[in-house]
This record gives sequence, C-alpha cells and structure tokens, in this order.
Amino acid sequence: WKTFSESPAREEGRLILLSTGGAIPLYDFNFHPSDLVMVGRESAGVPKEVSDHCEASLRIPIAAAARSLNVAVAGAVALSEARRQIGWET
Repeated sequence: WKTFSESPAREEGRLILLSTGGAIPLYDFNFHPSDLVMVGRESAGVPKEVSDHCEASLRIPIAAAARSLNVAVAGAVALSEARRQIGWET
C-alpha cells in the first residue's frame, strides 16, 4: 500500500473501492477514465488505512440470500461497467 499510495499512478485518478459494504450501488456511480478500481481480499477486504483513502466505496447489488461474489468476478463486473460508461474504445 505504501508503495502504491506514493506512486505517480495514485495521483492520476480517484481511488474507488469495491466492497460488499460499499455505500454506493455500482450502477449508480459515474466512472471517469482516470479512476482506479480496487478490490480487497475475499476473506478480509481492505484494511481501514486503505479504505480511508478511497474517494468512493461501491457495492454490486446481488440477491439478498447471496453472501458475496468471488473477487475476480466482482472485479470483472465493475471493470465491465466502468468501460461501458466511459466507452469501450478508450
């Protein structure tokens, strides 16, 4: 985290967290081309130190009986939505 948070890439866009406890539904969020989407560990998410630096925390709406999505699947869903919004050719 320390290396990433101090890198030039971190300064280029908003840091967006994908979390089961996210405040904003994925499909209600407006992505920008420079956004960086972060996912955490399936078992523990991201540490508070990391989530405190995120500009937004998103969740993927799923059926109430479902616990969560696999992190790779969740990342792919979020990436697909972000690319749809900003344009596939970008």
